[in-house]
Amino acid sequence: MIVETMTANLVLIARAYAKGKRTTLAAVARKFYGNPRLFDELQTRRKPTEDDPRRWERSISVQKYEEIVEAMRADWPDGALWPLTRAVIIERYAR
Repeated sequence: MIVETMTANLVLIARAYAKGKRTTLAAVARKFYGNPRLFDELQTRRKPTEDDPRRWERSISVQKYEEIVEAMRADWPDGALWPLTRAVIIERYAR
């Protein structure tokens, strides 16, 4: 569930960023991830099946999610509203 929430949030934030900067999602993906197809790939994810358990097309780590969101936040377009996103709660356990 956390992967789906992170993916939905990231795409939503990237769309708002792209709109505020008057650019494309591909340009945003290239700037913050280095791969212009990132958001397309994240949006076309399919769930694994019994026949194909490795069917996930693209996902990102929690660390990469945090890096991208923080980088967009630091470069947020003037006057653009931050979108309403779902909370991603990550508990870190001491070892």
